[in-house]
Amino acid sequence: MAMQTQPTQTQARARPALTGLFGAGEGRPVGNAPYLRAETNVRRVFRTHIIAALPALLGAIYFFGWHVLLTLVIAGLAGGLTLWAFSGLRRGVFFDGLVITALLLTLLLPPSFPLWLVALGAIVALGVRELFGGLGVSPFQPALVGYAILALLFPGAFQWAEPVGSWTSWAPSPESFGALTPLVALQQGQEVSPVQLFWYGAPGPVGNAAGWLLLLGGLYLLVRRAIDWRIPLGMFITLWISQSLLTAVAPGTFPGSWLLHLLTGGFLLGMFWLAADPAASPMTPRGKWLFAIGAALLIVLLRGLIPHPEAAVAFGILAMNLLVPWLDKVTIPRSFGGRSA
Repeated sequence: MAMQTQPTQTQARARPALTGLFGAGEGRPVGNAPYLRAETNVRRVFRTHIIAALPALLGAIYFFGWHVLLTLVIAGLAGGLTLWAFSGLRRGVFFDGLVITALLLTLLLPPSFPLWLVALGAIVALGVRELFGGLGVSPFQPALVGYAILALLFPGAFQWAEPVGSWTSWAPSPESFGALTPLVALQQGQEVSPVQLFWYGAPGPVGNAAGWLLLLGGLYLLVRRAIDWRIPLGMFITLWISQSLLTAVAPGTFPGSWLLHLLTGGFLLGMFWLAADPAASPMTPRGKWLFAIGAALLIVLLRGLIPHPEAAVAFGILAMNLLVPWLDKVTIPRSFGGRSA
């Protein structure tokens, strides 16, 4: 009879092998659960969003001057100090989400926006996120919170300028300020060219200088699967149908074609980056559809009903952020074999 030997210390410390019901898993060592691990993480998702927004940032610098870059730096510094201050309430300093929040806030603002207001917006954006519990816990998209507070408290600071279109310009000239945005021009019965909005820029948020740059970044997000395709598609379809119907019924209140509304007022930025934020959107597929439909419908309605239609994207998405917990609750799939109450 063969002599049985005691396992060595090294063998005793070896991880157990997962053995399937029919032996299919023999010899496959596993660690602690969970066994399946995704190749992505939070920082990689943020990095993908930043890369996708770089064309819009370069377009903002070209159309509105290098002052845009200074705005981004101030937003980043103010937001970083905010996160550092909150780090005293917990262990370690976490700067996840700082760069993308500062970048999105910059792209939402007008050119040559007062720098002290930029700092205030970044402090509010990341401060509110930390007050709600930090990354992944706050129900609101941080950049939209900072923008909304600035729009409510300092509406007079939102002065729009004609695009410059030069790599050597610091900022638009003072004479170019006071220009009408395409949405306001539509309300006043003026003609707006979709070709101009798509290629050459128009007065408005610096990140919406040219539609093709935002579409390029949005397609990158979809290809990289950094966002769920249901939200941008749902918002696009809702904008198309609702704007067409409202324009046919009440052209005086809701002027302009759906294509014009798609290319202006930050709608593309909201569709791909702000509304599709994984931390502030529903988890379930049906919840994402309802979220997208509600956000786009609110944006269309607010653009026709409020005096500053450029703010409609921010307030429409923030309103739907409030409903995310309820959408997740009512759209959660029923477990297999379960019975409804």
